[in-house]
Amino acid sequence: MSLKNGLLAVLGVLLLIVGYRVLFEEPTGRLRTVPEDLLGVWVTTNPEYSDRYLEFGADFITFGTGGVNSKKYKVTGFDRDRDTDGRELNTIYFRDVDRSTFSRQFHVGSDKGDGLVFINQTEVVWVRE
Repeated sequence: MSLKNGLLAVLGVLLLIVGYRVLFEEPTGRLRTVPEDLLGVWVTTNPEYSDRYLEFGADFITFGTGGVNSKKYKVTGFDRDRDTDGRELNTIYFRDVDRSTFSRQFHVGSDKGDGLVFINQTEVVWVRE
C-alpha cells in the first residue's frame, strides 16, 4: 500500500468516527454521567407505586415497572439548572436499545421533603432506599 493510500484510509476512518459522533452522540455541554449524589435505588411509599423503584447508576437509569419487571436505559446526558422559582432542576437524558431517546425532569428536595419528585408526577415522592 502506498503512503497516499494509507493516508486516505486513515482520513476515511477519522471521517467515519466524526460522522458517527455528530449523528448519534448527544451534544456536548452537559454531563455524561449521573451525579454521585443521585446514585442508588429510590422507592416510594405511594400505594399506587409500591412495587416500583428507580435506580440511578453512573451511566444508566432503571425503572422498576412492577413485580420483577424493569426497563433499563443508557444515560446520554445530565443537566442541572434552575427553574423559574430558583429551585434546582435536574434533567436526565437516556435512550433504549433501539436508540429511541427520552428525557425526564425532576427536583430533589421539595415542600414534600428531601425526596425526588418528577415534574410530571408531583404526587409521587421517591426516597433513597
